[in-house]
Amino acid sequence: MGDERKLFDMMPLNTPRYMADAWLGCLAWAISERDILARFMAETGVRPASSPIARMIDAATGHGDAIPEAFIAWFNANVWGDPFEIEAEATA
Repeated sequence: MGDERKLFDMMPLNTPRYMADAWLGCLAWAISERDILARFMAETGVRPASSPIARMIDAATGHGDAIPEAFIAWFNANVWGDPFEIEAEATA
């Protein structure tokens, strides 16, 4: 439950709670798309640990969550966006 709560705490503040399932589904889709992951890595320079020992070191030093958190922040800004901008553009 703690990890799930932490995940939903990273949902953008401008996203209504009733859209939580849509946000989570979009996030799950984005993380599985190679093109999106490549764009994330190119734009941020963030790369996953390249070996099992590097992953173990990240986990032991508390940096294990750094990459997922960086991806979610990037995803929120570059993929998800502001759900209210769509309405504003549609009515303009």
